[in-house]
Amino acid sequence: MKTNSAEQKQTILIVEDDKAMLDMLKRILSRKGYVTLIAESGNKADDILSKFRPDLVILDLKLPDCNGIQVLEQLKARDETIQAIILTGYGSKEAVRSAMEIGAFDFLTKPFEVHELCDVVQGALVSEPTVTSPLT
Repeated sequence: MKTNSAEQKQTILIVEDDKAMLDMLKRILSRKGYVTLIAESGNKADDILSKFRPDLVILDLKLPDCNGIQVLEQLKARDETIQAIILTGYGSKEAVRSAMEIGAFDFLTKPFEVHELCDVVQGALVSEPTVTSPLT
């Protein structure tokens, strides 16, 4: 069996207010070997991000206290290198376009297949983040 002592488990913050979806994401990602942190609101996500630096954030667009775009903006202002995947049940083209312009890696429309989630997560974790710079 091949092991790498320097290998550290990657951490994923899941920001989702739907308890069933949150539990499912946590279960799937934990089984894949990721450390998962959970937040059911934008404020809770901000608290976690002030203490921890996850490798990836999975972020719902519709949250009870704010929208996911606001959380994404705060995340990228804090650390542009953290990758983010947007979840949406509504698929608003404007919201998805805004998220991608801010620096989201990708988005998934609910409902999604488990293999689709795992593929996008793996892609985000091995990808170099795109750092946006202001236009001059």
